Amino acid sequence: MSADPPPTPPPEATVVVLAYNSERFMQGCLDALHRTRGVALEVVCVDNASRDASHQIAESHPATSLAIRLEKNL
Repeated sequence: MSADPPPTPPPEATVVVLAYNSERFMQGCLDALHRTRGVALEVVCVDNASRDASHQIAESHPATSLAIRLEKNL
């Protein structure tokens, strides 16, 4: 019988990354957040109807906890 894995601790802080056509900066931003040590982060990326690959980068990056895509620029 295998033991269940330990539960993931809740995040200590939430970082919201708001993006609008930010493809050239998104990877570096998320890489930096992913390298953060000493605090459990929840990273929420909100793409404000970008026409570039901002949302795809956010959605596929391991640092991202949640990626939201708005259909209309607010």
